[in-house]
Amino acid sequence: TALASLAEGSLAVLTSTGDLTVADVVNGSVRSETVDARVGRGAGLALLSDGTTLLVAGERGVAFIATGGGGLLRQAVPYPAGQSALSATRNGAWVSAEALNLARVSQTTPIRYWRCVPDGGCESAEALPWLQNTLTYPDVWSNTWVRMRIIPFTDFQVFDAATSQPLSPMIQLAIPDGFGGASVVPADRSWIALSRRHVDSSVVPPGVVQVNALPSGERIATIESGPGVGFAMPPSEAVVLAFSSESGESFLIDTATWTSSPSPLGAGAVVAAAYSQDGRWLVTSDTAGDLVVRDPATFAELRRMSSEAGSSRGGFAFSDDGRYLVSTHDGKGRLWEVESGELLGQPIGGMPTVSPAAFPGPVAGFVTVDAAEKHLQIWRFDPSTWLDIACRAAGRNLTLTEWEQYGPRDSEYRATCAQWPVEA
Repeated sequence: TALASLAEGSLAVLTSTGDLTVADVVNGSVRSETVDARVGRGAGLALLSDGTTLLVAGERGVAFIATGGGGLLRQAVPYPAGQSALSATRNGAWVSAEALNLARVSQTTPIRYWRCVPDGGCESAEALPWLQNTLTYPDVWSNTWVRMRIIPFTDFQVFDAATSQPLSPMIQLAIPDGFGGASVVPADRSWIALSRRHVDSSVVPPGVVQVNALPSGERIATIESGPGVGFAMPPSEAVVLAFSSESGESFLIDTATWTSSPSPLGAGAVVAAAYSQDGRWLVTSDTAGDLVVRDPATFAELRRMSSEAGSSRGGFAFSDDGRYLVSTHDGKGRLWEVESGELLGQPIGGMPTVSPAAFPGPVAGFVTVDAAEKHLQIWRFDPSTWLDIACRAAGRNLTLTEWEQYGPRDSEYRATCAQWPVEA
């Protein structure tokens, strides 16, 4: 359900059942026993600013759990009657709402939000000052995060993720009291593009992309858009591919002129997108659930990689060198060779979550969690780690059969583990 990066390369994993486990991302070992957070179905997870406490949000309440000392449950706080979890925040608060399913809410009636603290109960977020009335959204590649006011949705501010220092003044939202918040920031942090949509779906246009200069916060452009817009940007940062995660429609934004133009991709072609870090590949996911490798300059389809059940729900990410792509459609993890479009190995179950969408830092691969068995596995991209992982898992050299299945292609069988001789 949620992941949070901890100190020294460890990762906190919250399952849908509300169980919490801390694992070592480097070697895959479990650093703590599984802890029942006692919050029912898990919903949100955040490492507090003290660096030693995890805030877990669930359907029944929230729990504060120590990252050290065996996962000691420090405190559990129930929700007010009729409330449920929306998210957890680093400032030790959490946010709850009357309704999480927006389809059940009147299109013109704003949802009421509460900000809750361990000892002070819950207050209407509308009556609280700026720092206590916000949600945060991270951006991995620019190492920034955006803090947005909850009620009323009127403004936001950009911060440095490492220092927590502001990179902008308070910036007014183009659509106050709307929805959305997907953003993109270039590596030099010279601007931010943020998508917003109206609550009332009958408003034309249904959404906008606002662009503000950093650090001044000055509005550069306001571009009309559809609802639910997300972004993908190549390393050149000359253009932004904007797409609707709902309809799959897309358009292009020129970052020199801040003008939009139609994308050559048809309706339904892009519900998610990512560029490789070297700029060689663009991969899109369509409404049918297929992953499509494209030429990043022309958007021409180069090859298509299909999932089994045709689900468009899932994430994907490139390895650092752009050779591999991991996807998590259909509740399964798959590793693809981008050049050939070949599926490497068999799909991996366990409802995987892919980085970098799930947790900050370099692309590590993906994490699978079996809630029933309380079993966690970390699957890494870096081939240089695979041999050591295989040797530690098997406790011996690979057999000939295992070598043929998992070993290097077109290579003769040999001892795989330096710690055991050839005869082993």
